[in-house]
Amino acid sequence: MGTTYASHLVILNNILKREIRIITKSNYLDHTNPLFFLTGILKLHDLNRFLLAQYIFKKRADISDDKIVNHNYATRNRDNLNVPSFQRLSLTQHNVSYTAITVWNSLPADI
Repeated sequence: MGTTYASHLVILNNILKREIRIITKSNYLDHTNPLFFLTGILKLHDLNRFLLAQYIFKKRADISDDKIVNHNYATRNRDNLNVPSFQRLSLTQHNVSYTAITVWNSLPADI
């Protein structure tokens, strides 16, 4: 869904904003951030991040040990997953496994 180019998601995002205005019976020019907060509906970007993090959470037991940073030093990135270091094509950068790992590593440690 959301691992594509941002330009491909613009139309879908505009439709979602239009629908949230219809649901809340708001004006056409009202800002949508308060409306999303009021209704508890996630924005498209937030929904994408949530689903990718949920995917990694469910698959974390299946991830092999070579993808986890293993060292004995107490660093803040010790428990992060290894992101493939070199992605030559932008197509591979939009791969679910690559994007989901970067989203997972960007989450705060207390979550």
